[in-house]
Amino acid sequence: MRFRSIFDTTKHNIARTPIPHVINTIPHSPPASRPYPQPDKEEAMYKAVFPHQDSQLLVFPEGSTGHIQPQDLSLFRSWRYFHKKIEHYVHINRTEMNLNDRQYFINMHSIIHNQLSAPPFKNLIKSGFIQAKILNEIVGEINKPKDVCFKFYDLYCLAIRCEKRTLLTCAWCKRHLCYYHLIEDLHLHL
Repeated sequence: MRFRSIFDTTKHNIARTPIPHVINTIPHSPPASRPYPQPDKEEAMYKAVFPHQDSQLLVFPEGSTGHIQPQDLSLFRSWRYFHKKIEHYVHINRTEMNLNDRQYFINMHSIIHNQLSAPPFKNLIKSGFIQAKILNEIVGEINKPKDVCFKFYDLYCLAIRCEKRTLLTCAWCKRHLCYYHLIEDLHLHL
């Protein structure tokens, strides 16, 4: 008898017991995961942040970013190629390194970024924007990392008193460098 006075059995699983610590709220939809784009405000905000630049803000249409990713079309393939070559060099030459050390990954990706920022790869970067139909230009010869950095004829590092095998040819200065003089010693051009 007491059970029926506490619980309403005409409806599914609804108790009539008062809970004093619960705050009754009005049901509402959850907040949006991201704000809706407002192109007029984005343009004004861009002009406020970059007042002295002669550039324009290009906003990709909603839902098209899965199709238009300029760097996916050109640059990131080369980035993965660099990464794979460095990993293979480390594995084949049994280079001593600590994979738990974050500095290794920071140095490696800094080197890849620096090498792909070199002048021989400007057309490679531009070609992604042309393939995505963002730019309507004619690009010249596209140099790939395979031809610029990994086609070398000097098998040993050009650093003084280093007899280790060459990992790559620097796209900036054309020096043949081993793992240590490239990544550990952080061979960067600014």
